[in-house]
Amino acid sequence: MQHLFKKWKQVRPLLRRRPVFLFLDYDGTLTPIVAHPDLAKFSREGKRSLRRLSFCDGVGVAVVSGRSLPELKRRVGVRGICYAGNHGLEFEGPGLSFTHPKAQAAVKRFAMLCRRLRAAFRNTPGVFVENKVLTLSVHYRALPSRRVRHAKEVLLKTLGNALSDGFAVLREGKKVWEIRPPVSWDKGTMALWILDKIQEGEGRAKNILPVYAGDDKTDEDAFKALEGKGISVKITPRTKVR
Repeated sequence: MQHLFKKWKQVRPLLRRRPVFLFLDYDGTLTPIVAHPDLAKFSREGKRSLRRLSFCDGVGVAVVSGRSLPELKRRVGVRGICYAGNHGLEFEGPGLSFTHPKAQAAVKRFAMLCRRLRAAFRNTPGVFVENKVLTLSVHYRALPSRRVRHAKEVLLKTLGNALSDGFAVLREGKKVWEIRPPVSWDKGTMALWILDKIQEGEGRAKNILPVYAGDDKTDEDAFKALEGKGISVKITPRTKVR
């Protein structure tokens, strides 16, 4: 993995020769990482840039996020592009929509888990439980580091049988614990699904250059899925490409 601009001489010709489909994470990529999810605002300049990209010939755009689909669409606010929410469990784009059926079937159970988690962390300042309908997020960015271990013990105890019985799985991101339904579906699976769907019947799927930019551990699923097929850009203080 090298810094993006050290590889630019090799990357630039690829971008010029082939149609590009750009996958962009939201938190930490389109917006900076902030203390609370509600504070992650997408800039007007960023919206203008995405809007211009959406009108470019040979360029497709998808915003892929752990946020719920309705919230993601509201925050980005650009029409005519693709949106994948809840780590790819739900999708909407021009003429196409999708919700993973197993995730949809677990909505009521996840609402119950959300109530339990909020009760468990009611007296823990610095922990925020977010119900994204198809998944849950327990954010602890504002929690002092000395208390993180205890908070995770509370989390595991509260989830209890949901994990041991295979009803839910636990993933870790940047200062967040993600509780998801046990389905073999993630940002990488969704990226490949989008590529297949948008080119279905056009015979150009092998020619598209997917470019995925993300900053979190959950984006690593997409980096792996697109390995050998496109370009992955890890957003860091020194942005890298592979």
